[in-house]
Amino acid sequence: IKYHLTYEQVIEAVRENNRNVGGGSMTDETEMMLVQGRGQLESIQGIKDVVITSYDGQPVRISNVADVEIGHEIRRGAVTADGKGEVVLGLGFMLMGENSHEVTWNMKNRLDEVKGSLPPGAEVETVYDRTELVDYVIDTVRGNLLEGGLLVVAILFVFLGNLRGALIVALAIPLSMMAAFSGMLQAGIAASLLSLG
Repeated sequence: IKYHLTYEQVIEAVRENNRNVGGGSMTDETEMMLVQGRGQLESIQGIKDVVITSYDGQPVRISNVADVEIGHEIRRGAVTADGKGEVVLGLGFMLMGENSHEVTWNMKNRLDEVKGSLPPGAEVETVYDRTELVDYVIDTVRGNLLEGGLLVVAILFVFLGNLRGALIVALAIPLSMMAAFSGMLQAGIAASLLSLG
């Protein structure tokens, strides 16, 4: 009020004095140099020194109209469990191309190590474990392949009337799978849920 400023003017002053600006590039024979204006604030003092306007010939800084201090992170959501109040939810992210089964097991082992350093009364519970899905899909694919192979042998036996001939023809199933898997290994294609399906 003293300096006849609005809240929006203060916010705009901080915004305008807290940015990096690209200035294009300069070419010198075989070299190209990027031009950039670095104006991002790096400290509390830098924020305090931002000039908003002038009043009676004197600069009015942020420190003249506000207390600048480190506050709290903006709240972005809440997690509750079992209707008993708030909990902390953590997520594990996997890098592209990593083996999800291996990464999840490594996270489990690391979590077991961390549990020992938790304060009394704090406990860790896994909400979603991706290895359960992966194991389930692998078991399903394994079962389907076994049942499918037995069904093929049975049908071939009925049509050929010879068990040995049926088994020889049925060998195409595991041989084609071995060829596919060796090709995937050479090409670096992971046996993901999609490729297994």
